[in-house]
Amino acid sequence: MKGVFVGSGSEGMQSPTTSTEILRLTGKSPSSVNVAYLGTSSYDLSQFKINQVSRLQEAGCTITSLRVTFPGDCTKEDMTEIVRNADVLIVAGGNTLFSTNRWRSIGLDSLLKEAADRGCVMCGGSAGAICWFDAGHSDSADPDTYYEPMMKEFGDGAESKEESSALGEVVKPWKYVRVSCLGFLPGLCLPHADKVQSNGVLRMDDFDEMMLRHPGERGITIDHFCALVVNGDDYRVVGLEGKGGSVMSDGSFNSKQEGRPGCWVKNVVGGKVVTELLPWEGKLSDVLKPADEIVEDPNCAQSMQDNPHKTEIPPTMTTPNPTHAVPEALSPQCVTPSKYLHNKLPRFFHALGLRVAKNPITVMVLMLILTLSLMSGIAFTELDNDYENWYPHKSTAWKHYTFQKQAFGKFDRTEMYLVEEVESTNGVLTKAILEGALTLHNEIAEQDSYKKLCVKNAVDGPCSDSLSILALWNYDASVLSAQTQSQILQTVNDAINANKIILEAVLGAVERDSVSNEIVKGSALQVIMSLHNVDSKDDDIMAFEKDVFMTLCNEATAQYSSSFAIYCNSFRSYSDESDRAIAADQSLMMFAMLIMIAYVAFVLKRKDMVESKMLLGLLIVVNVGLSLGVAFGICGFLSIPFTQMSMMTIFIIMGVGIDDMFILTDAFDREPMTLPSSERVANALAEVGGSITLTSVTDFLAFSIGSTIDLPAVSFFCVTAALAVLSVFLIQVTFFAACLALDARRILSSRYDLLPCFVRKQLEWGQRESSDSNKTSSNKMKAVVDKIPLTPINVFANFIVRPAVSKVTVVLFFILGAAMSYQGFSHVEKGIKITDFLPAGSFVGTYFEKRDLYFGEIDSIEYITTATIDPSSADDRTKLSITFINVENLSFTVGAPNYWFTAWQAYDTSLSAGTSESDAKASFDSFMATDEAKTKYANNIVLDDDGKIVASKCNTLFLFSTMDVEKAVVEMREAREAAVSAGDDFAFAFNQNWLWMERYIKIDTLTINTLMGALVGVFVVCVLFLDLTSALLVCVCVVLINVNIIGLMSLWDVRLNVASLVILILSVGFSVDYSAHVAEGYLSARTKGLNAKQAVQVSVKEMGVSVLNGGISTLLAVVILSASKSEGFVVLFKMFLGMFKLNRELVIE
Repeated sequence: MKGVFVGSGSEGMQSPTTSTEILRLTGKSPSSVNVAYLGTSSYDLSQFKINQVSRLQEAGCTITSLRVTFPGDCTKEDMTEIVRNADVLIVAGGNTLFSTNRWRSIGLDSLLKEAADRGCVMCGGSAGAICWFDAGHSDSADPDTYYEPMMKEFGDGAESKEESSALGEVVKPWKYVRVSCLGFLPGLCLPHADKVQSNGVLRMDDFDEMMLRHPGERGITIDHFCALVVNGDDYRVVGLEGKGGSVMSDGSFNSKQEGRPGCWVKNVVGGKVVTELLPWEGKLSDVLKPADEIVEDPNCAQSMQDNPHKTEIPPTMTTPNPTHAVPEALSPQCVTPSKYLHNKLPRFFHALGLRVAKNPITVMVLMLILTLSLMSGIAFTELDNDYENWYPHKSTAWKHYTFQKQAFGKFDRTEMYLVEEVESTNGVLTKAILEGALTLHNEIAEQDSYKKLCVKNAVDGPCSDSLSILALWNYDASVLSAQTQSQILQTVNDAINANKIILEAVLGAVERDSVSNEIVKGSALQVIMSLHNVDSKDDDIMAFEKDVFMTLCNEATAQYSSSFAIYCNSFRSYSDESDRAIAADQSLMMFAMLIMIAYVAFVLKRKDMVESKMLLGLLIVVNVGLSLGVAFGICGFLSIPFTQMSMMTIFIIMGVGIDDMFILTDAFDREPMTLPSSERVANALAEVGGSITLTSVTDFLAFSIGSTIDLPAVSFFCVTAALAVLSVFLIQVTFFAACLALDARRILSSRYDLLPCFVRKQLEWGQRESSDSNKTSSNKMKAVVDKIPLTPINVFANFIVRPAVSKVTVVLFFILGAAMSYQGFSHVEKGIKITDFLPAGSFVGTYFEKRDLYFGEIDSIEYITTATIDPSSADDRTKLSITFINVENLSFTVGAPNYWFTAWQAYDTSLSAGTSESDAKASFDSFMATDEAKTKYANNIVLDDDGKIVASKCNTLFLFSTMDVEKAVVEMREAREAAVSAGDDFAFAFNQNWLWMERYIKIDTLTINTLMGALVGVFVVCVLFLDLTSALLVCVCVVLINVNIIGLMSLWDVRLNVASLVILILSVGFSVDYSAHVAEGYLSARTKGLNAKQAVQVSVKEMGVSVLNGGISTLLAVVILSASKSEGFVVLFKMFLGMFKLNRELVIE
């Protein structure tokens, strides 16, 4: 036989624990379960039905009422059909004597026996519990259970009733009676064992007297808030959540429900009643036994006379069954995805929890095998820290970059040093400073490695001249030393007047004579040397930059420090310094994660080292390690590279894993320790599995949407993070759940935390039972909310639900959101400082500061032709000429463009539009054979086999200011317009800085689109898990949090760029986590019968504590990161701090 027998019908059947146990015994999904409700004990009054079936109806079960109280209510055929189609049969509480006699009179008892034998789950509380036994201790002699008082009370408009509690007008002493029942189970059953009813007698005391009158029977009692779950010969005693009972810690009986709910077994031995506590689980055959002798209670006859059977009932009281019973299914609007998942997920997670907890070692081994198999993909993972991953690959600049790279190879590498006067003297145009700068240049230029690697105008030619004012003396120290100070200044002025040098690129902070306008001083000079960047020489170039250029620069800096300052920067310096910052930050990140782990261990530590769970907390390292290993392994199989940004995944998954661990552990602790550990794990997973699933899916979705961003580094990171989120979710509900079960076994076996091999001295059975009864969490939900300890979060929960407070809070946050929205979207700055990812005090940062102060970034714009050009074609030559004219007229360029076409025109002045094709072809070939073309333009023209130009380029220098990006954007657009003046497909303009400038231009649109996409996705997912109102509230919270964060960015000098965009994506995921956990807890509390105010309090007090602990651990780590010397991590700290504060202040109500 299968059954769930509860001490209380109304209160007991409203419990989600009861409905969960019933559905579990069916082995079916709720939507396919047919429930027959038999309300004879309460005279088929429909109001009494509400408390009995509402939980199952909400779960999606089909409910059919079987009304048999009065003749004509139901035909024999309909009665048979309803019972035989039932998967669950619920008997209402009320008058047992009346109902059992009625069933026998119509033959329903036989149908019920058939149903029980075929596996139908027989259920009920009070009268619905005792009716299945041989007999029951019944209040059927209580006049309040008679028909007339029940009708009168119903007629007074009561919405629902607890059986045996109707207060009729007939008030007189009454006694409990032994009622003979259906006899499906042996024994004399007592419900409400720990209750006193209207006759003022404790039922447990009266039951002892009844046992003495019926000594041949074995008695079994069920507390008011207890359920006896029977599955064949197996049974379990289940206390209803948050309720008290009669079982004290010392095993004694308590009539004030100060213990935990339980069951007791009674026997009459030697004329005395012997009472024993029923074990929490076991074999039914070991507990129940057939009666040796049955003695009927003579008082039953009098009770039947006092409550005569009526032949008809007013039609307003109840409605007879129709000719064909129609199931009372849920209304269509109730069948929503969220309700479907709310019904499915707890059952799924309960079943999963049972399997995991009953076989923890097997599950852990299987998960380790699976994770290690997936981690094998790490062997295929490639490290890719190329800066190209930070550029948008769908941009115009990237398209141009790839064409340039294919046609002409990599850009040359520049090695630069800047010389600055130390004191306010004659500046750098003094012989001593110029000779020092020249000495350093020549020491570098004379190195064999430089001669091998430098840019050459011809393949075997000498190195091209460096860009420097030192070129005026042909880099010859003897020429410079022969000049006086006045001659040096004259040489400089003559060169400038003759346009031999680009003043803006080589001399900074120039001062001129007020009369002659000639230069008399310059505060800084710059030397730029170039290396030919080819893949085959990468190792040699890197070695030269580090071991030669930087070494000689540093030696010169020290040598001349008293005379002038030298600031050096090789092409690799920025990468080296940013890598150094990352290395330091990685150590800081490891320390931050140790702080997180220490906090977890601290929270789970207990004074009693057996009760302590620090070892369980330390397992977060294993969980996160396995999750990251799986994510990186899958990425390896998918050929997704590992980047420096991938390291951020460790920090994120640590935070997510700790949040889920606290939520699951706290749910486990809320389960009574009287339950088997497997049941506690199953119930915990059933309680919070849906919440963890919701947050994991939304995090996965947020990162998945982030992976569509056109920045490979961000995309790779988001894919890795999304896979890690799924991995940590699967590992938490399997591997960690198994660890929970093992840890519970450790505690029960009195093994020490952290040292499980050592066992504490075993306690006696009674002492252990006493100890076990107290092992419940302080966060356990109480039916009466004010019983929860008034910790700060409880005070906050009680405060926030006040009507005035909640309304003011909502209004204030909307006002704050509007203000922050204005502040953020109107004042937040875009872009990134080039020094943000350098360690504080880096020499590279100092160089950039000096360069921007005196020069700006000297760079070149390349105008590259993409169309096939025939030099003999007059039309093509016209297009080349138009392009040159437009480029030459650009206002922001410095110096003359280096253009092969104008050099050809200068070589052959007779070249014109009227020149024949053959003459033009001969002229071009002759020009290309000259020494000038070979040395200056050979690398600027790509010819095909027919002698036609498939790609060519023209270089023009300009000063690019990183301090005025908006101006640079305008210049980029003007340069591009000049390039397409001869036709859209003829040529394009390109500069390397434009790769990130296009990212700069699109970052605000990219941010809005990404966040909106993530928000829409989050809303869709929330609608699947939550009701529409809660889903909308979650999304409102997410919007308010992110809008406020953007506002904080503008107030805290955080720019909108790729780094802050990634953190905003994280904020979507984390803010959904925080609000969805509270929303899920709220909905769960509402399904337990709490009103809105109580549900908010319970949700904040239960889920709030878990989420708060997880958030504090993350906050502690972020505070550690604020000590970073890298601006990137400081930005992370600022935004995470704002996220933490805002998430904690928004409460869903």
